[in-house]
Amino acid sequence: MLTRPDGKPVKDFRETWGNACKSAGVPDFLYRDLRRTAARNLRRAGIAEGVIMKIGGWRTRSVFERYAIVSQTDIADALKKLEAQ
Repeated sequence: MLTRPDGKPVKDFRETWGNACKSAGVPDFLYRDLRRTAARNLRRAGIAEGVIMKIGGWRTRSVFERYAIVSQTDIADALKKLEAQ
């Protein structure tokens, strides 16, 4: 949960987030994109999926799979690792 310096919870940060993204030159960047990137990077680092789900707060496998997208590069890298063994 996001909190203010006085400890009170931030209930809605959409406007602030939008302004920050616009200032950074990425006006269409979504907050949940950070979760998706984290899930993908953790998976690529070899972290167990159960651990990734705990970190990201995903309770079901189906929701986790929507975030932890597997790319063609991920598949090619996996095959290269298999061939190396």
